[in-house]
Amino acid sequence: LNRGAEFTKLDFHRRKPITEQRLVWVSGDHRILWQDPAARNKKPRSMRLCECEVSTDVSHPLATYGLCFAVAGPDQTLNLQAEKKEDRDFWVSQLRKQVEEALGVERARRLMERSYQRDISVPERRRQWLQDILPAFQQMRMTPQCRELCWLGIPTNLRREVWSRSIGNQLQITKDLYEIFKAHSSRARTEMEAARRAAMREDATEEERAKWKGENHLLGAEASLKVIDKDLPRTFINLAFFHNGGPLEAQLRDVLEAYCFYRPDVGYVQGMSYLASMLLLNMDTCQSFIALANLLHSHYFLSFFAMDMTQIQIRFAVYEFFFERQLPALYQHFVSLGVTSDTYLLNWLMTLFAKSLPLDVTTRIWDNYLLVGESFMIRAALGVLAWFGERLLHMEYEDIMVELTHVHERYIDEDELFDAIRSVKVSAPHFDKVLESQLEAQGLGSGKVPDMEEWHSHALDQW
Repeated sequence: LNRGAEFTKLDFHRRKPITEQRLVWVSGDHRILWQDPAARNKKPRSMRLCECEVSTDVSHPLATYGLCFAVAGPDQTLNLQAEKKEDRDFWVSQLRKQVEEALGVERARRLMERSYQRDISVPERRRQWLQDILPAFQQMRMTPQCRELCWLGIPTNLRREVWSRSIGNQLQITKDLYEIFKAHSSRARTEMEAARRAAMREDATEEERAKWKGENHLLGAEASLKVIDKDLPRTFINLAFFHNGGPLEAQLRDVLEAYCFYRPDVGYVQGMSYLASMLLLNMDTCQSFIALANLLHSHYFLSFFAMDMTQIQIRFAVYEFFFERQLPALYQHFVSLGVTSDTYLLNWLMTLFAKSLPLDVTTRIWDNYLLVGESFMIRAALGVLAWFGERLLHMEYEDIMVELTHVHERYIDEDELFDAIRSVKVSAPHFDKVLESQLEAQGLGSGKVPDMEEWHSHALDQW
């Protein structure tokens, strides 16, 4: 590739097809260059490989089938023809590898550049949080200054404080209350382990084995303990924090099990482990429990984890309302193919993208969701679709489903995604109005907020 090779360049001159000989090579700085081999004293033309696509689809009257390939850049296309098919295949294969390598280098460069730009402003942003926002958080949280600071991402060492204040503690949970339910869950786990060991003995009775194998004898909270055991190893698989004896595995188990005994009517549902994990990455165990309980107390989460299809369909209808208006071409494409929001949106909303996007991107989405509320999740979901751009418009049903259910496997530039989210216009007042109209259409209200002291007494009485 560096030494170069001669190819026949297929081109047009005054609309007539022509062929010319060109020497083509690849430079060490990931550029493809070409020039007339008889005029090597002249400066060669070039394109950056990170901006190119390599294909074997060449439309030219003089092209020979099986010998041609094209290198398409943003402003020009280099159509080339080799003498032998083996040469064509070699160059196509190697150039595609070079393009991938060039893209990786370019992404790393952009990340370093943006990280450097962000780092310059971090001290100033931290100063604004400490001096302007946090001393009067409730008065400042909806100001343009606070919104912009959250949009840029909360400084890591302040995230625990900001998230805790954003979520609040409407349920009035104390550390003592957490310790009580943690003790209940610990006792239940001990009893469950004893039952398991009894069932595993060689001389175990059929009754002991049947008791362990079945779950009908378990209360809702106790049955959830088995589900948690199965789900923990599948939480943030690429992070060693939460499984295989990781440093936060025990804390994650404590938070989830205590919640199961705090709300046995809800218990544990798959997806909760991602929410608790995100909190534990930024808070201590007790704070994470308080935040999780208050987060799940919202109508949005309880209806989703309880699989209340009426409430879920209402949220989908609100999403579809904004989807049709913000991305009309893509919306019509999805409708024509039968791509429905329930096939991808439920997973995004139930875990606040923790299962679907890279951790740094997810954390920044949480920064904004916890400040703004549910409307930001609709905006973020549409932003992900906008980030894909026209690629989805040229895909069929199967390809779209692969893309939308495997977003976590793609490289996502954080700033590019947030540029896409910024392009989506979903204000909180507009969202609330659309949601209210959907609730009224179903004959549903916002519901009465329970008295927390009464609820805590009721929960404690159960144990």
